[in-house]
Amino acid sequence: MNVLKNTNHMVIWSSSDNAAWVTISPTMGMIARSAQLSVSVNPAGLSVGTYSATVKVITANGGRISVPVTLTVTAGGSSPSSSSGTATLTWNLDASTNLAGYKVYLGTASGVYSSSFSVGNVTSYTVPNLAVGNTYFFVVTAYNGSGIESGFSNEVSKSVY
Repeated sequence: MNVLKNTNHMVIWSSSDNAAWVTISPTMGMIARSAQLSVSVNPAGLSVGTYSATVKVITANGGRISVPVTLTVTAGGSSPSSSSGTATLTWNLDASTNLAGYKVYLGTASGVYSSSFSVGNVTSYTVPNLAVGNTYFFVVTAYNGSGIESGFSNEVSKSVY
């Protein structure tokens, strides 16, 4: 006689990182057996060099895992690359008196944004290094001095060939 024990207990987890250039998505959730996290990097504004960070995942029952992340930024060449493209986004100025800047979200599926980054207080931004053969989806939010974000803008997309 076989006796099976159900071990599908739900566990609450959260994640964090220690570097502004690292983004984790999602940052928390509930799992029964496994979860998938997307870790992305944004080298914008970083000088040439090697950067290190740590992504930590902690469960409510005390489990922990730390994953090292290393980013090496190299000097770009002057010749165009056939393996990447760009997307230039523009939006209307937010009339808020406490406007601190804007954040761009992007992903490769509509409504699912795997990374985000602050672009400062500008109304256009060119997203570099988009891989050829993908369609990218973008939304923008405004944020105030306290870091509180507006809702998403309308989504736009670009296919890179």
